[in-house]
Amino acid sequence: MFALLLCMGFAHMANAAVLFYRQTLNVVITGGGRVMTRNFAGFTLIDSSNGDVVFVSADVKSKRFKVEQPDHSISTVQVPNNNTRTVLQIKSGAGEGLNAKGVNNFLNVGTAQPVQAPNTFVATGCDAYVPPGLTTAYLFEYHGALIFDKADTVSANQSNATLASASDQVRSILVSKGYTEE
Repeated sequence: MFALLLCMGFAHMANAAVLFYRQTLNVVITGGGRVMTRNFAGFTLIDSSNGDVVFVSADVKSKRFKVEQPDHSISTVQVPNNNTRTVLQIKSGAGEGLNAKGVNNFLNVGTAQPVQAPNTFVATGCDAYVPPGLTTAYLFEYHGALIFDKADTVSANQSNATLASASDQVRSILVSKGYTEE
């Protein structure tokens, strides 16, 4: 199973909160003389106080998932009309990795103050590498979205969740749906 990397950016807020994003990714895999498509679900969790990220990739077909804390960057970019965008980049050693961008809004996250972050990130990217056990390189092209999950975010923050406890919550959600952790 290959690892996906994600890069994302948003305005870090003093009001600490864990943000839950549900992800849907379509991955086109080219190599070995064929083209395959895989669909991934899962979660991206972001700690709004320090920008730490947990990326949970769940293969819809195999019902397996992987929890990672990827090498990433999060940046906030000023755009016209006094708006901002967040760019999340999950880095890869063999390609551009996964890049996600979204327009920031004030989101109700279950804390005293809202957090400025995107409702939706549009995700794209690609990697080329030789998977373990194989001898030729494969191209992985990513397309999808990360969508703010208000219910899980508010629930976690009202319980004073940390990134670690939120990761455990995601594990429980996926196991209850029949997924197995790698």
